[in-house]
Amino acid sequence: MLHDPTLHRAADPEATGERRASDRSAGSGELVLSWSHDRDNTMRYQLIDVGDGGMRIQSSVPQLTGTIGLALRLLPEGEKLDQTVMVVWVRQLEDGQYDIGLRCV
Repeated sequence: MLHDPTLHRAADPEATGERRASDRSAGSGELVLSWSHDRDNTMRYQLIDVGDGGMRIQSSVPQLTGTIGLALRLLPEGEKLDQTVMVVWVRQLEDGQYDIGLRCV
């Protein structure tokens, strides 16, 4: 049998357990985001929760882990962000939607 380090990382409790250093608070509204591969278009995503250093959004389309984007605004308040984010995980939900974890970089 070959040694595959990705299998060991996936089974590691630190890889599958809670890794946040701070609590998240429930989000409300939407996050306006521009992805690095399509800077001319903005997308709106339901904001699920927010914490120090990251946020979780919901989408009907998955994103690749490592994708970089620019979080532009929070709606409906219109709060300007201009924060670079990176997709750190994607999880498909039972209803076919995707939860996407973003880390501020």
